[in-house]
Amino acid sequence: MVNASLEFAGREHASSKEPDIVFHGVRINRSICRAIEKRIRLRCKYDTKTRIIEPQCHGLTKDLNEVVRIVEIYPGDQYGKPVEGKLFIASKMLGLSEIAGKVFEPGPHYNPEDKGMKYIHCHL
Repeated sequence: MVNASLEFAGREHASSKEPDIVFHGVRINRSICRAIEKRIRLRCKYDTKTRIIEPQCHGLTKDLNEVVRIVEIYPGDQYGKPVEGKLFIASKMLGLSEIAGKVFEPGPHYNPEDKGMKYIHCHL
């Protein structure tokens, strides 16, 4: 579900011909929104590790930092099991790409009214 208080900026992404999404004055990463909408996994580098994630909720903190609540599929915990509820800062997610295949469901503790975000842009 996408929040109605977004707007489109006149500038376009170089890789796509779609206008940027601006939400409360912050340019939003469109790839995260698409993955949430399609319920597909993403691959990225975060804190120097390659990770496979399932984005659950996407928005802004009270300080207007773009964040995404995720379930981390890989590398997971010390036993290789998924880790639920991590909050990633979108600007630190490098090399973001979609992973074709499995469609996922919300994590067991999924909350569309995530308290880690002041403004929620989109969620499952």
